Amino acid sequence: MTLIPLFTKKITLPDLKIINTKIGKNMVLRFAFRERKVEVTVFDSIFEGWYELRTQLEKPYDYLYLRKKKPRKTAPNQRLCLEFVEPCDINDLEETTKLKWIEHPGIKDKKSPDNIVSDWVGKFQFKEDRPDLKQSGLRVPQLGALHAISAYFTLEKNLEPATVVLPTGTGKTETMLSVMVYRGLPRVLVIVPSNSLRNQICDKFYGLGHLIDLGLIPIDTPFPAVTIIKHGIKSIAEADELLQNSNVFIATANVINSSEQDAINHLCLGISDLFVDEAHHISASIWSKIRDRFIGKRVTQFTATPFRTDGNSLGGKIIYNYTLGEAQKADYFKHINLIPVEEYFLEEGDRSIAQAAIKQLRHDLEKGHDHLLMARVEKKQRADEILLLYRELAPEFNPIVVHSGMRNNLVQNALSSLINRKSKIVVCVNMLGEGFDLPNLKIAAIHDIHKSLAITLQFIGRFTRKLDSDASVVVNIADAEVEHGLQQLYSQGADWDSILKRLSEKRVDRELGLQDIVEQLKENGTLHEQLALWNLRPVCSAILFKTTCDNWSPQKFKELIPDKSEHWYSISDERKLLIVLAIHHAPVTWGSYKELNDSVYKLLIVHWDVERSGLFIFSNDYKWFRTDQMAKLLCDNQCELLSGPKVFNVFNGLQYPLVRNLGASQVGAISFTQYFGPNVTEGLNKIESAKSDLSNLAGLGYDNGEKVLWGCSQKKGKIWSVNSGSIFDWTVWVKTAWDKVTSGKVDETNITRDFLRPRRITEYHDKHVIAVQWGEHIQADPEDRVMIIFGDVEVPLYLVELKIVAQGNGDPYKISVSSEESLESVYDFTIDGKINSGFSYQIKDGKSVFIKRGNGVNEPLEDYLLRDPWILQYVDGSFSYNCFLIELPHTIGEFPAEQIESWDWSGVDISKESMGKSRETDTVQWRSFEQIKEQYDVIFNDDGPGEAADLVGLKIIEDKIHLGLVHCKYSGASTPGARINDLYEVCGQAQKTIRWKHAGISRLYGHLKGREARWQTDKCSRFLKGSMSDLSNIKRRARTAQVVLSVSIIQPGLKRDTITPEMLRVIGSTFVYLKNTAQADLYVIGS
Repeated sequence: MTLIPLFTKKITLPDLKIINTKIGKNMVLRFAFRERKVEVTVFDSIFEGWYELRTQLEKPYDYLYLRKKKPRKTAPNQRLCLEFVEPCDINDLEETTKLKWIEHPGIKDKKSPDNIVSDWVGKFQFKEDRPDLKQSGLRVPQLGALHAISAYFTLEKNLEPATVVLPTGTGKTETMLSVMVYRGLPRVLVIVPSNSLRNQICDKFYGLGHLIDLGLIPIDTPFPAVTIIKHGIKSIAEADELLQNSNVFIATANVINSSEQDAINHLCLGISDLFVDEAHHISASIWSKIRDRFIGKRVTQFTATPFRTDGNSLGGKIIYNYTLGEAQKADYFKHINLIPVEEYFLEEGDRSIAQAAIKQLRHDLEKGHDHLLMARVEKKQRADEILLLYRELAPEFNPIVVHSGMRNNLVQNALSSLINRKSKIVVCVNMLGEGFDLPNLKIAAIHDIHKSLAITLQFIGRFTRKLDSDASVVVNIADAEVEHGLQQLYSQGADWDSILKRLSEKRVDRELGLQDIVEQLKENGTLHEQLALWNLRPVCSAILFKTTCDNWSPQKFKELIPDKSEHWYSISDERKLLIVLAIHHAPVTWGSYKELNDSVYKLLIVHWDVERSGLFIFSNDYKWFRTDQMAKLLCDNQCELLSGPKVFNVFNGLQYPLVRNLGASQVGAISFTQYFGPNVTEGLNKIESAKSDLSNLAGLGYDNGEKVLWGCSQKKGKIWSVNSGSIFDWTVWVKTAWDKVTSGKVDETNITRDFLRPRRITEYHDKHVIAVQWGEHIQADPEDRVMIIFGDVEVPLYLVELKIVAQGNGDPYKISVSSEESLESVYDFTIDGKINSGFSYQIKDGKSVFIKRGNGVNEPLEDYLLRDPWILQYVDGSFSYNCFLIELPHTIGEFPAEQIESWDWSGVDISKESMGKSRETDTVQWRSFEQIKEQYDVIFNDDGPGEAADLVGLKIIEDKIHLGLVHCKYSGASTPGARINDLYEVCGQAQKTIRWKHAGISRLYGHLKGREARWQTDKCSRFLKGSMSDLSNIKRRARTAQVVLSVSIIQPGLKRDTITPEMLRVIGSTFVYLKNTAQADLYVIGS
């Protein structure tokens, strides 16, 4: 032996596996030692044939002995001894040299699972990680969670599942291990969401993770026997043998639920504790099956977010919640730069995301940050497509792909190339898996939005001491799912508002405006620490004040807040905006209790517009905030309420205004009456005869081609609409309301003059019915959520046609409800003053029809129509529902005959309308397609029951979507002429189509998609030009683009030279209706 060391090097001490048993198809493993890298100083030993390796580890690992090549000598007694796996010179000893244990106390360790747990007693030390004192230990959230779990389960009554919320990167697994060892849990089942996470967490349990390195347990603490359950358990005997040989079982929920029920019940009976890792991933149905087996036992759920990805509650009681805000303050979590791109075409969207992400990667690398890029997609096919894109754009970073369909060795090879930096970009399906430990993944390119966006962002945003730079995530904000995902994120708490830095590159004005407001509101006040200002959604409502002040004092709002009411506020000095959130506590109304109170949140938004000299106030409780006093306080008493008849100016310019409800006070008496529905006619008449004063009014109409609803109260000075939106949206809306109210004079005697009013009729209207459509409630529902049931056959609304098939001579209207496959039922709709109700619906032909909306019950059509009646449209522009007629006041002029376009119909059978699935070229519809095919990017054959139009055309031009609805009609005779019947139906169809503009492109997309899917079953397509992908791109663009509607009436039976004035008035009625309600252009084509 020599006192002089030979050298000092870092070597790798090998695993020592002492149990490796297969029970059924599952392996039980136990280690006496887990592989670790350690620095050793090498000496010649006093024992002949051995080197002595001195370490900084605890006893008995402070002195190790390594056998020399020759001669082979007996191992030193009761020493830890190693030897080379392959012959090796001592001078070549290094970190990669393979060694094996030949003497170790664990080799003869035959401890049972119960003995292992007994050995843990008293071993665990509570130590806090204190870098400032150079002390290792548990982080604050880990210690907090350990104490909370231990305290919770000291009470036997606490058998409700306990939920522990720890953000990604704060150490959930080490917390589980600490709980298990400190509390000496005999048998633990750990449920994980994926196979990859199952393998990763097993590796932690085999060697008790970092507990030894952190100094929490001695180095000679026995490790547990761990079973990784990859295959279902088939028998009670197998389950019993596993229980006798294991401390820990690690499995996915699916494997547990796929096992033989008796076997898994027996296993769960013998397990003392259930840990659920990444609990937000387990669906409610799967979780309930497992939870039911652990009623009366200790269950702890560990999660990075208390929000399950399927939208359901996690269940159980949250006993510890370490928030993202706390993690960020403690430097466990860094800022994330949210880098938005805006691209509405999917293929270009992927390219834009990739380019932005690669640009960020290059920027980070230039700054010296050792960052990697993770591109996330939803499906394997998408992964392959996106991989090619990244290889095209950044071949120097050697992009790779990882997904569950790859063999294990390929996955490991791919991940190794990331670890050794041969690759710097990985494309993955969903995620690499929570728990995957590669903190350098600091850039996330989200090509497909993830249900758990919060987890993705936590994954890349977690802090490591070696990587103290911010993370980045690239998203396409043109994708509605992205904005929805961000809204859900902000709804989880105010912390995300401070963690996410939304960068403003290429943001649309509306988004940029909201971003500016949110950032400015954070400058003064603490409201943003309580909730995410991004997600505030005030309804469009306000009380308006005229101001004469030169300045305002928003801080004075506190003087009107009750002393005991907790409140928070934010003020933007630049935007002149104040937001206050207060909590009002009031005694419960259902009993007399001193300690019980109802807590109600009160919101106040105040905006002072200097340019308009107006103060605008919104609140969900105007009375509680005493808005009149509040306005005077903020403006130093230099303001007055904008009230009286002037508020009714909001209805100026409305086309076809229809009162939904009104309130009137009787002149000379203390009496107030509210009028709704058809009764508004009575109220309007009383107001116009000066018997009543108008108090409040809500009316529906069309303004600049958009369907709107305004309401106002002249006494309160309150204005409202049915919409809601962000803070920015509200500021835009309230300025529009102010401009309408303050512009123009008020003719108090004629406020209600132009409002349409329902009139009760006792007989049929004398004008021709040109169309019938469903009531407003059904029209407001998504079409695939409404089922029309013919007997016992269910048909979605988008495949159902509603049309009038007979009328006149005082007979009931005959209205057909029909669909494909020869389904048709005809109802008599009778209007007769002799009937008690004034009208009736009665089935005449076919099977009785039922209506089912959403998850509701089947309701007979006759009963349903009583509250949501069919709407009949007449040739003079008037319309009716049940027995109420609404006539339009204006006189319909004639459509200019010279504006009727004449086409060449040679080669077309003008009595043949539809091209059908075979695309017959001698039809009116095909010729129409040929004439318009260059005008649109997408043309869809929507012909058939339930159609929006015979042809639907869509094209994006700059920031507008041009929607063309083409209505074709076959000629009533073989030659063109002047037959008014050739116009009635096609003009009715044209008028009905305005609903598609007001419903929006997204609703039209759903309609077309459902109808295309039906044709695809016959291997046919309704797309005459473009594809579903093109339609999807247009749908995404519709989020920020204006829709411009044009409607075409194509009737080859219409001869321009012989058209009659009556026919021109029918077209004129349609022209005026389309222009006033949708600002739509009308094109008429004949012969």
